Amino acid sequence: MAWVAAALVAVGCSKDLDPSELEVTDARHGADPGGDLGELEVTLGGETHRVAPSEVLCSGPPGEVHHLIATTGDDSSRVEVAGEDFAQVRLEGAERPQETTSPDGIELGEAQVEFATAAVGDAEVEGTLHCSEWED
Repeated sequence: MAWVAAALVAVGCSKDLDPSELEVTDARHGADPGGDLGELEVTLGGETHRVAPSEVLCSGPPGEVHHLIATTGDDSSRVEVAGEDFAQVRLEGAERPQETTSPDGIELGEAQVEFATAAVGDAEVEGTLHCSEWED
């Protein structure tokens, strides 16, 4: 955020800016820092777990998610998707993460990733995650 204030000063805006007062969104990519991040239902070993991330980081060219990492506030659960090559789900309390190198049922969109009964290891994943931050 400090770079935003520095850029405004460099172009002639002399007002002192408090970065906490600035709202930065990346509409070019569709990321929405204050928006609904979505949630997933993960079924593993006959139990269904709800994963509601506090952060969904995405990367790729504008309008095309190539990589997603979603974490919960305490980092106890994590979801990662890397294109069509890899997906991983780590649930709080699980012995090991569930992963696959052929993620069927996962669709990467413009600013979200949809899971339609996606098999990730021994887990089944349903739901949609929306990007909150974007990196090219």
